[in-house]
Amino acid sequence: MKKTMLLVTLALLLASSSFAAFCSKCGYKAGDESVFCSKCGTKLDGSAANDSKHSETDTLALIDDKFSPVNDFEIFVYSSNYLTCVAKFPEFQILFNKNIKDIEEIEKTAGKRDKQIIAYYYRKWEILKTLQDVWSSNIGTNIRKQAYMVKFAGVLKYINEIIAKLKVGISDPDLKALETKLNVLLKVYKVTSRYILVNDFRLPKQQEIGIEEIQEDKVKVIHLGDWFESVVLTGSVETSVENLTSPISGWVSKEEFKKRTDGAELD
Repeated sequence: MKKTMLLVTLALLLASSSFAAFCSKCGYKAGDESVFCSKCGTKLDGSAANDSKHSETDTLALIDDKFSPVNDFEIFVYSSNYLTCVAKFPEFQILFNKNIKDIEEIEKTAGKRDKQIIAYYYRKWEILKTLQDVWSSNIGTNIRKQAYMVKFAGVLKYINEIIAKLKVGISDPDLKALETKLNVLLKVYKVTSRYILVNDFRLPKQQEIGIEEIQEDKVKVIHLGDWFESVVLTGSVETSVENLTSPISGWVSKEEFKKRTDGAELD
């Protein structure tokens, strides 16, 4: 009887060790359900790591880690001026580029929710790159560059909210509604009527504007272009276009916005 129990114990120990995952790159012993090495991030091929029982929490943490250069640069943008951001952007880009192959490996075994989170992280990165293009160009004044920062800061915040909701769970219809609103925030609109009145300024035809916020019956718009003689101030004698230090922005009713811009899809 004792001999039988001993053999059973040995068999269990051997079975346990056979499923232990060791990293082929650094040799670190991983947990039975790990997919990637927790020390160096290498995928644990040929081990229990390929089992579908791996922890979703671990996968989410790994995704966040691989996109940390994106999140770090977003934080840097909020705390720096655009000239410093343009100068520092290549450093963050190098760090992110090093992680792209690892992200592609994660995508191969990722579930639907994780792939959606990865896609939104990539969208964040594309927006940050767009800001760099605007800031590093010689087109437009500093006010125009400031306007793009205001517009896309709202977009980045909204994407972060979508990622947070995906992490805790969200239905497909609710996600579709969030995506629809995101596309509205992303779009650059043009004035199609003779002008649109924003905060006492008449922004003329073909001027570019963006949406900062959306409420039930109105939107907050921001002028994304530069100042022209045709930008007319109405109703204020204390302010002139030449004295402005920030972009023109203000609330406009949805009906007025749809009537005077190419934003007919706004509801």
